[in-house]
Amino acid sequence: MEKKYIMIESSWGWFPIIFSAAMVHSDVARNVGGKPVSAGYFHTRIEDGKIKVECYGDSSSLNLKPSAGDEIYLEMLLNEKGRRS
Repeated sequence: MEKKYIMIESSWGWFPIIFSAAMVHSDVARNVGGKPVSAGYFHTRIEDGKIKVECYGDSSSLNLKPSAGDEIYLEMLLNEKGRRS
């Protein structure tokens, strides 16, 4: 399943928002608040028991592309989520 994301800059740092590819980047950004700093699509795979992310594409509605480091933020979020029960 294809997934989209936006990296948001807020007063307390950067954080990723993950959502369905059926949604539009700009619609999600407008409803989240903060400043969108990068955006695109991503795939996941499991490597050595951890979720690894590959970012690609761009957001035409926000005129943003993935930035260096986006994959790390997404991996931290997805792997941390997997440890919580």
